[in-house]
This record gives sequence, structure tokens and C-alpha cells, in this order.
Amino acid sequence: MDSRLKRGRGRPKKLNRNQVLDFVMISYWNDGPTNVSINDICKKAGISKPSLYNEFGSEDELQAAALHNYHEKILSQLFKIFDETITFNHSLKKLIDLSTIDRSKEGLPYGCLHEQMCNAGNRLGLLTRLKVEDLSKKIANGYQCWIEKAKSNGSVSNEYETIFLSKYIQTQITSALQLQKEGFDKEFVLQYLKAAFYFFN
Repeated sequence: MDSRLKRGRGRPKKLNRNQVLDFVMISYWNDGPTNVSINDICKKAGISKPSLYNEFGSEDELQAAALHNYHEKILSQLFKIFDETITFNHSLKKLIDLSTIDRSKEGLPYGCLHEQMCNAGNRLGLLTRLKVEDLSKKIANGYQCWIEKAKSNGSVSNEYETIFLSKYIQTQITSALQLQKEGFDKEFVLQYLKAAFYFFN
């Protein structure tokens, strides 16, 4: 991706918004959204500051756009699992598979960009914080609707409140993604999730 963004000699080419967004998303995801400066992005992507600001307006708008890109290209896979008409155990297995995929083969970092932005808090701009908050609500609602659907067809017991179960599963998935980022191998993370979800069997 980096090589495609670099400019050659002569007149600069028009900035490719989608390529830049992918580059910025991965940079934030890999190094942390508050650890990557506009200067870093411009230097590594081979684009000028005026071009970047002309396209995105501000660093806050760039960060918000990168998170939106992450939502569409990465988190959409999560929402797809929630929406599928399959058994709870099958969807839970697909969730585990998604959480333990070898992203390095796709040239993607480990961890979760949304979670990193949640943890960044007030170090992000207002627009990005609002985007983070909105996405957090969508994710939480996705988990809750998924649990409610499983309860309605008898796949999950009504013994525990929906908000407890959804928050529990979401927390374990987030932890698994962080374990990968910290360097734990796939087998370790799989065992972690199997232990965490044992009582669903």
C-alpha cells in the first residue's frame, strides 16, 4: 500500500482518498491513534500536508474517517455474524474464528483500532470521540440483539440478563484481540476463549 501512495517525479498525482484512508487506518491501528502525527503520515505515504488537509479538513476529521473505514472494512465482519440466521453455538464459533484469524497474512495489525480509540479518550478530537461513542453503542447493541435472538429460540438460557452476557462476551473478545497484539500465539488465544465460553456449551 505504501508504495502505491508514493509520488514519482514531476507533477504530483491527485490524492487517492481510499488508499490514504487504508494507510492511515493501518498506521493508527498498528502504532496507536495518538502516536501517529500528520507529519508521519505525509512522510510515509508520500503526500503533502496541503493535499491531506484539503481532502480531510483536519486531523480530527482524518481520525474519524479512519475509524469509519475500520468500521466498514473490519467490524462489518462482526455485524455480519450477528445478523446470520444460524445457531448460537455456530455463530459463537465464527466469532472465535474471526477473533483468532492470522491478520498478518492480510497485512493487517493485531488488536482493535476501535478499542485503542476508546482508551485514547480526550486525546482525540471531538468529532472522533463522537464517532467512537456512536460505534461503541452500535457494537454493544449488536451483541445484545444477538443474545436476545439466541434467548428467543432457546439457544441461551434466560438465567442471566442479556446485558451481562453481551458485555461478558464482548470483553472476552476484546481481551483475545489484545492478547494477539501482545504476541500470544493463536493456540493460546483459542484456549483462552474456549475457557471463557465454556459455560455456553
